[in-house]
Amino acid sequence: MEPAMERELQCIVCHDLYDSPVMLSCCHYFCQAHISAKAQGGVVACPTCDQVTRLSPEGLRVEQALQLVADVWREKRKEAKPSEAPGADAPPVCGLCEERLASRRCLQCDGSLCTECEKSVHSKGMFKSHPVVDLFGVDGRPVARSDAYAQQLRCDVHVGEKLNFYCLDCRKLVCSHCLILGDHRGHGQHTIDQACDTGKDTLSAWLEALRTRVGKIDMFSEKLHSVELDVQNNAEEQRNAINRELDHLRELVEAKRRQLLSKGALEEKQKRVQLQAQIDATEKVHKDALRLVSRSSSLLAVESDHAFLGLVLPLIMDMKNCGGQPIDGKPKVSAVFKPFTTEVQTRLLGELELGVSRSMALGQPQPPTPSGSPGISMTGSMNTPQLTAAATTGYSAQFGAPTGMPGVAVSYVHQPPSAQQQQQQQQQQQ
Repeated sequence: MEPAMERELQCIVCHDLYDSPVMLSCCHYFCQAHISAKAQGGVVACPTCDQVTRLSPEGLRVEQALQLVADVWREKRKEAKPSEAPGADAPPVCGLCEERLASRRCLQCDGSLCTECEKSVHSKGMFKSHPVVDLFGVDGRPVARSDAYAQQLRCDVHVGEKLNFYCLDCRKLVCSHCLILGDHRGHGQHTIDQACDTGKDTLSAWLEALRTRVGKIDMFSEKLHSVELDVQNNAEEQRNAINRELDHLRELVEAKRRQLLSKGALEEKQKRVQLQAQIDATEKVHKDALRLVSRSSSLLAVESDHAFLGLVLPLIMDMKNCGGQPIDGKPKVSAVFKPFTTEVQTRLLGELELGVSRSMALGQPQPPTPSGSPGISMTGSMNTPQLTAAATTGYSAQFGAPTGMPGVAVSYVHQPPSAQQQQQQQQQQQ
């Protein structure tokens, strides 16, 4: 819990615990001094999500509940550090008589008492209603405070009243007087327990959604890396096909060979650049989602309801924003490369070009692509390949998880010339 509390209570501007925290319209908290410094023309952009918040002439109200949580945590952090002063581990002395060792503690006064002073002074008059607990348990060890936040959180409007309710309209902790007589009269309300349960249910639902999202991103990342491998393999296969076809024309077409290899390399480079950009964007979304999952899991372990409610809204908003970011549903790059043959271009070297298959060179009709089958059309110039819809079938429009077979064709098989075709070529050369 401690690393989660330390992280959630830190202002992302100064990287220190909140000091007079204020909440923007996007539900992100910041120190009041930083927001005042960044405000221009009555508006301020959120340093986290860039959403603009309009400021009233009175400015933003300091969230006293969150400030108390930060103050208590700051004190706990100081207490956790080992003290080097002599007698730091000695039992506390009674705060009234300052003579006897204390054995009791008043939760409201937050002071230590000895048994005699508790009976003679602190059990009378205005002190008799104060809750008093033991300082040490039966094993002689100090008793931990059950909820330091609940003991110190008091209404800043109705002094001394405990914040036992949560206003659903204003999304803040309030006391009973605020709901009956104050500014929150008539607003929807929940008890602390009910509000905390609702907040945990909401956070758990978003956590489950993000975990599902992470799983889908993992599947999509695997698909992208698979396509990347296919691009590499098919690029090598294309280079081999070019070399096989042009070996017997080396002296005549050496210049053309370099041109075609250059175009093939450019095509591969373009595919790699586009694919790498999509991989980088997907990995960024994946990393953001994992970070929110980690934060959510840690925050769900927070034992204090008040601390949880003081921190859950910004995290939920971050999760909603992350959940609303679009994710590519399919790879934008096909691993299919333009085929290559020399059967016709042997006599027309000037017309050699990538993208001409053997059947096209012989004037044979092309078999139609079956409906719904993966396919690719490389129309236009070398620099602007156009992908058909058939090259992207099989992916869900909502997210991009495969709905059936992969929608990217990655096969390219070069068939050597038949004996009859070789005889025809020899006759033409003679």
